[in-house]
Amino acid sequence: MMQDGRESLIDITQETHDIIAIDCCGWHYGQVFQKKIIMLETLLNAKYFKLGPECFTKLIDDQSDTLVWPKIPNISHPVVLLDRSNILRYRTMPELKSVIQDIVACYAPSKIIIRGRLAVIDDSRLGDRLHTWFDFFPIDNYITVKFLYDTTTMIYVVDLKRLV
Repeated sequence: MMQDGRESLIDITQETHDIIAIDCCGWHYGQVFQKKIIMLETLLNAKYFKLGPECFTKLIDDQSDTLVWPKIPNISHPVVLLDRSNILRYRTMPELKSVIQDIVACYAPSKIIIRGRLAVIDDSRLGDRLHTWFDFFPIDNYITVKFLYDTTTMIYVVDLKRLV
């Protein structure tokens, strides 16, 4: 992880595939790492935070219970980055898994990097939460290469890699 002055960013310097940053200030990653980032933001966040067109490449329609993912032409097995993404907040583990499965179906990423805050997962007790994490895995055709559940910093990190 790299410091950006406020919080740490996930280090993406070694990534060679196109990067899709979902709902996580992709423009900031582009500035810090000098990489082309395909920035997906939610329609509601774009309206609420008055994001200009320089802050997103495409919008995710989140005005209903079902997320509508934008099509991204000419992209092959990108790295998907979800770093403290609002789109993952206040969802149960089955709902989180469903979002990840939708991303897999839409973009067939080579790698998925997820980091979030434990406090905004919609499961109440620690025992229940640990049990439901086991239900999160596996995602079809992906292996878990990193799983961190840190109750001191209240952060979770999951890295998934596509099986060839």
